[in-house]
Amino acid sequence: MAPPAEIPIDTTRPVPANLGSVLEFARRNAGRMGTWTLPFVLVVYLGLKDGGYDPIIRSEVGVAVWWIVLVGAALGILPTTTPQRRGWIGLGLLAGFTLWTGLGIAWSSDAGASVTEFARVATYLGVFVLVLATRNPGDMRRLVNGLGAGMAVIGVLALLSRLHPAWFPDEDTALVVGSTKNRLSYPLGYWNGLATLMAMAVPLLLFMAVRARTIIGRALAGGAVPAVALTAFLTLSRGGAIEVAVALAVFIALAPGRLEAAPSIALTALGSAVLIIATNQRDALANGLDSAVAHDQGDEILAMTLVVCGGIALLQASIALATRHGFGPRVRVPRQTTVAAWSAILLCALVAAIAVGLPGELSDRWQQFKEPAGAGTGVQRFDSASGSGRYQTWSAAADANDTKPMTGTGPGTFEHWWAQHRDLGVFVRDAHSLYLETLGELGLVGFLLIIALVGWVLVAGVLHAVRRGATRRWPYAAATASASAFAVGAGIDWAWELSVLPIAFMVLAAGLLAPRRYRSPTRTEGYVTRGILLALGAVALVAIVPQLLGAEAIRGSRTAAESGELASALDEAESAHDLQPYSATPDLQRALVLEQMRRYGEAVGPARDATEAASKDWRTWLVLSRLQAEAGKPDASVAAYVRAQRLNPRSVIFQATEAAR
Repeated sequence: MAPPAEIPIDTTRPVPANLGSVLEFARRNAGRMGTWTLPFVLVVYLGLKDGGYDPIIRSEVGVAVWWIVLVGAALGILPTTTPQRRGWIGLGLLAGFTLWTGLGIAWSSDAGASVTEFARVATYLGVFVLVLATRNPGDMRRLVNGLGAGMAVIGVLALLSRLHPAWFPDEDTALVVGSTKNRLSYPLGYWNGLATLMAMAVPLLLFMAVRARTIIGRALAGGAVPAVALTAFLTLSRGGAIEVAVALAVFIALAPGRLEAAPSIALTALGSAVLIIATNQRDALANGLDSAVAHDQGDEILAMTLVVCGGIALLQASIALATRHGFGPRVRVPRQTTVAAWSAILLCALVAAIAVGLPGELSDRWQQFKEPAGAGTGVQRFDSASGSGRYQTWSAAADANDTKPMTGTGPGTFEHWWAQHRDLGVFVRDAHSLYLETLGELGLVGFLLIIALVGWVLVAGVLHAVRRGATRRWPYAAATASASAFAVGAGIDWAWELSVLPIAFMVLAAGLLAPRRYRSPTRTEGYVTRGILLALGAVALVAIVPQLLGAEAIRGSRTAAESGELASALDEAESAHDLQPYSATPDLQRALVLEQMRRYGEAVGPARDATEAASKDWRTWLVLSRLQAEAGKPDASVAAYVRAQRLNPRSVIFQATEAAR
């Protein structure tokens, strides 16, 4: 059979109507798709990268975001609309906090750690600026949907890692906080951080379950809530439970149609309770054991989760169909009646609480919170009021502020203050409270800036949810509730350092502070706004890029040293020093590589430089002491050792030495 004749293609003919329609649709909706995609990608990417705790991962995100802002501003693409007063105030507060963090390098005892903090905040500022510059009126729904979908993906993956761990690689939580098998932490690497992310997800998913524009969207969102709730439970995080309660309370208080949302909330709450109770009854699974019994129990709960979530999704779809066809509840209660009813409920609750002795119980619980003992390892944690050392770290942050009330000790230096002045013999890097750690490191100025920023975002969210029309209030109510969960989590843990959490908050903050109405900027406004974006981007990249390149060089040096390629390791360390001459880390790495090469005399120089760059870091002095001993300088070694001991007197290293004497 002869082959078919070739059919010529006429390139002069117009594009077929259907393809042209697709291209036109893509062009017109690129911005809308980006509004959904940006938060989704940020949450999923950072969530799967240990929550963005790694400074290299975080800095890469910062560079990418700021380049988008710079290119967009240079080409006149950004901003897409003129920011309003509330947006400028929010930008001013966050930019002011970033600038103050950068100025803190001048009085810090560890410039390297302070620059790392400066780069961290500059990255968060970049996400805020990008969303604020691109979010147009009417985009809030897509932004909330994208953020909620990304959080749901992380929640489902986390749950699957417990129910069927063979599907996932072994998690090295020691990179962040050490290994605690019974508390779910994958993929963020920290159980309390995962709980905070799930608490932020709950109101967003409830909004989608009630008000998504498609039936399948409502079904999927409703079905995801029990899985997210079970993930939060398996973290065994008491702070996470508080954050979920706060998020639900704010969402219910601000939602314009509480009766409309009531069936979905009740349905998802019932499904969540079923899964949590069933899981709690399976001890091996709940405790994260790696045994045949735990694996069998995981398969059981996996099957139950599929049934429960699938059933709720179907019921949620039924509710959506009934509502769409006019069979759902249409009751509208006047705002005055609602306020009066809630006031009466709260008053009755207050009277009842006083009658049953709640004030005395709270006093006892506060005393328990001040005890440094842990809260246990199982479900009994939820009945414990122990602060697990938080009272001590918070007190230490307040004490640090007493030394320099206005400026603080410097960004990123709480770890050194704690080592020297701590009451507990445990290592702590952060004060477990963004607000109090800021008070200690950045003084009253930094404290007021961060409090004002968070407060301004929440106030703007409440005003949006109260003043807008009933239909348009929903995404703002959900976003404000989610932001409230972060605000609480940041106050009781080190959520600020787990980048996926503050970046999600910045997305919400920019969305809540974006303009309510579209207004094309005038030529003068456009030039001014673009100039501000370009200036902020230039400063931010100056902070982020050297820190990123230096961190990559340090990592390369350590990898080469572990492989025995000492010459290459030394070259990488030298490169890091050239990029970050103010930081102790490259100097310390140079000294350690030279020590491996048995060039002890040469190693003393960079080790001494490290002590000058981070004068309050006991580890630099301890390394210097060892190198001086190896170089045959016993007196100098003893002096450096004594200095290290004074900077960390309760370390087991020095206590063991004293005991040996």
